[in-house]
Amino acid sequence: MSRSLTALLLPLLLASAVAAADLTPIDLPPPQTTGGRPLMQVLRDRAKWFEKMDKPPSCLWWVPAGHMPSVAEGRERLEHFQTHGATPFAFSFSHSFPAPAEQETYA
Repeated sequence: MSRSLTALLLPLLLASAVAAADLTPIDLPPPQTTGGRPLMQVLRDRAKWFEKMDKPPSCLWWVPAGHMPSVAEGRERLEHFQTHGATPFAFSFSHSFPAPAEQETYA
């Protein structure tokens, strides 16, 4: 482990140990095991309680390093994506495009 990482983690670990030493146990009620449905059954039935959207609700795009996208920019990208589908201007996880070579970007 590097020295800088050790210097960062050591105070956090010490603080956690000190905080844990001051904890007192508490009594929790027993878990409720009656009623409800198993999680996997609920997830399988999600089509019954989710409505299919007519248009994609979100999109992705490459952002130049140091640039903070505005709401208007996001709206423009989303409307473009909803109208034209995936393009280098706006795309999705399932159909992405590489970052422009001429700019330093972050996703």
